Amino acid sequence: MKLLFVPPEGIKEGHYLLQKKDAHHLTKVLRFQKGDTVDVSDGVYRYRSEIISCEGGSVCIGCFSPIEQSSGSAEIKLHLLHSVIKPANLELALVKAAELGVESYTPIISSRSDMKGVEGVKRKEERLKRKIKEAAKQCGCLRCMELKTPEKLEGIIKNLRERPQLLGISSVALFFDEQEETSVLDFHKNLLGVTDI
Repeated sequence: MKLLFVPPEGIKEGHYLLQKKDAHHLTKVLRFQKGDTVDVSDGVYRYRSEIISCEGGSVCIGCFSPIEQSSGSAEIKLHLLHSVIKPANLELALVKAAELGVESYTPIISSRSDMKGVEGVKRKEERLKRKIKEAAKQCGCLRCMELKTPEKLEGIIKNLRERPQLLGISSVALFFDEQEETSVLDFHKNLLGVTDI
């Protein structure tokens, strides 16, 4: 069943006028008509709704009945911090992360980051958010992954050291390519002050 995202206000009012793109996709591509049912999400619940009207390119849905609650209180929330890569590869990484249920995605700027990628993230933010939303719709996730602004690695490490609880993080796993002069243990000791792994 097709899943659409609607703002919580639309659910409270009892009806919602779909955006043009969603309305077009629903009526022209999927061939939905007045009276057909469609699932919608406000980020917390999944609702079964009905197409109330379908005229002149606009579609109004209503009759929202909750059928599932988001597992937003999951024991493990994944926050992916990933080095900035080329824009085409970044889109794929974002889509796959969204499909896997990652809570948030933060691009990391390091000394070896592809600066074209950093600019690409900033310039294509709306496109990337759209891709995340499409991935969530396709796999039926009730929540969309949050795309955060790129941050410098040093700032992230400082925050992890000083206030991990403020970031909502109870444990940290870092992955990196081991180099001759730096072992994983040395990396953790030097950057995070971790003595055992």
